[in-house]
Order: sequence, then C-alpha cells, then structure tokens
Amino acid sequence: MICLQTQSLLADEKRMRYVSEQFISGRPRRCTSCSPKVPEALKNTVAVAEKCNLLLEFGKLRFPVYQPPDGFTREHYLRHLCVQGLHDRYGIE
Repeated sequence: MICLQTQSLLADEKRMRYVSEQFISGRPRRCTSCSPKVPEALKNTVAVAEKCNLLLEFGKLRFPVYQPPDGFTREHYLRHLCVQGLHDRYGIE
C-alpha cells in the first residue's frame, strides 16, 4: 500500500516501510486472537478481499475529470480555493 502511495517499487531497498508489528497479519489464529471482541472482523475482511479485483498500471497517473465553475481554469479555481481557505482559517489575505 505504501508503494502505491509513494510510487515506489517493492525491490527498492530505500522505500518507506512500516514495521510488521504495526499490523495484524499472518495466520488466522493470530488475527482472531488480536480481535476477540469483534469475531466477525476477520471473516468480513476476507469477504471484502475476495470481491476485489484491482489491476493497477504503474507509471501512469490517473486523476478524476473535474470541470471548474465558469470563468475558472482548473488551476485558477484550485488557487482560488486555497486563498479562500487561508483567509477563512487564518485571516490571511
């Protein structure tokens, strides 16, 4: 997941990583023992995973198609929203 987000390869030794203790993964018995208050969590996780069929094309970025309001380019509208947010949150002109 981190490789997808950072556009890195698993083979890259300098890529960002999480240590394995931060995740519940591995054998089902270990996973169920970590969440005894929610016994259906593991079954639901497996059900969701079995429904996923995602193929990603690496090296190609995909952005949603967005049409800004009339009178704005996408870049100008993004800048407008940023300036408005700075003003609203911090009083910066």
